[in-house]
Amino acid sequence: MKNRLAEVKHKLPSDKAKKNAGRGTSSEVSTEDGKLCVVKWYDNKPVLLMSVVHGTQPEDTCQRWDKKMKQYVTVLRPSIVREYNNKMGGVDLMDRMISYYRMSTRTKKWIMRMVMHFTDLALANS
Repeated sequence: MKNRLAEVKHKLPSDKAKKNAGRGTSSEVSTEDGKLCVVKWYDNKPVLLMSVVHGTQPEDTCQRWDKKMKQYVTVLRPSIVREYNNKMGGVDLMDRMISYYRMSTRTKKWIMRMVMHFTDLALANS
């Protein structure tokens, strides 16, 4: 989220500059010790990602649908985006399964909400 990265925001190019540069462009800012990396990638809209493991290199290509040309185009994709796409499938599936069969208890106590969520998680995993 952009509002949580105030000091990095001015080091990265603006959304308008990314849009003018074209689809598939990315820029990277890392801390001085190199332990944290923030990547801004433009696909159809700007995407902001942060990681302690991955950065932009090595970039590869992927196929994305272009609405204007009505065909697939080849777009450069940073390493952090590839890893995110590979790993998020299981998390999204689990969230969807939990939403279908959620325990319907309403309480304001956070402990009970956590217990119910972990029960839902265990049932969905089983």
